Order: sequence, then structure tokens, then C-alpha cells
Amino acid sequence: DGYGDNLDGFEGDHCKFSRGYSSSDRFGCLDSDGDSFSDPDPGGLNGYEPWYAHPVGKADAFLNDVSQWNDTDED
Repeated sequence: DGYGDNLDGFEGDHCKFSRGYSSSDRFGCLDSDGDSFSDPDPGGLNGYEPWYAHPVGKADAFLNDVSQWNDTDED
């Protein structure tokens, strides 16, 4: 996916065991809708730590909607 395996390096790959192109909340993780925000990974299976969907965490809350990643107005 083009992100370095050294997590502490420049744009380090947060999900080095899976190919992904997220770049807004973390680099190199799955991004199903292509909006640059990574998919949630609550079990920490693809990354170094559990990663929760917004509003609990920073991951994409709308996996199939490229125009949204969070729900700030709670509708």
C-alpha cells in the first residue's frame, strides 16, 4: 500500500498486515468507501490497537458513504 512498516516513521503503516489506503485518521488501513478515513477495527485485528467508529473513536462511521465519515449533528 506504499506506507512504511515503521509505525514511528513518516506516515507509518498502522495496519502493516493488510493493504489499505486510509490517510486521514491513520495510514495504510482499510478504507472501504475511499474517503480517506479508515474502517473501524474494534478487535484490533488489522492494526496495532482497537480502532472504533466515530463518535467513540476516529474511524469511519459510514463505511459505504464516501461523503461522510462522522455524525456530528447526531441525525
